[in-house]
Amino acid sequence: MALEIKGVPSIFPNRREGIGAKGKENYATIAANTFTTVSPDVDDITQNNGEWVSDNVGNLEFSANIQIPNGATITKAVLYGTSATPTWILKRFDIRDGGADTVSTQNINTESTAIAEYANNADNQFYVYVFQTVLEINNRIYGARITYTI
Repeated sequence: MALEIKGVPSIFPNRREGIGAKGKENYATIAANTFTTVSPDVDDITQNNGEWVSDNVGNLEFSANIQIPNGATITKAVLYGTSATPTWILKRFDIRDGGADTVSTQNINTESTAIAEYANNADNQFYVYVFQTVLEINNRIYGARITYTI
């Protein structure tokens, strides 16, 4: 938050702390090492210093939370990896009851612009946003990106 003093111009007039540029595309990137599985055996996954995460046994579900500003409009989403065959899903989960809605879905390495209408106003008071995918054996996740506007 910037300190504002009446009559003194701000040295950062266009700065909006922590939310990105108003009216322009902003990006939230998700590192590969953010993606985790539920109780994997240590031999089931491989993480390479945040560069990628790999499924060594096949059919493990990976997920990663996403942080976007409250009120943002999600316009695009993509998850990058070694195989285009599996699909990814961007979901929002209701923290009050665990209910889930699909925001978007597409094949890995394919950006989606088909975003559900209820993602036009991200609600961080009652929802968390999560990427999910199930990988084939020896496939990798490199990361993901959300494009949004304020």
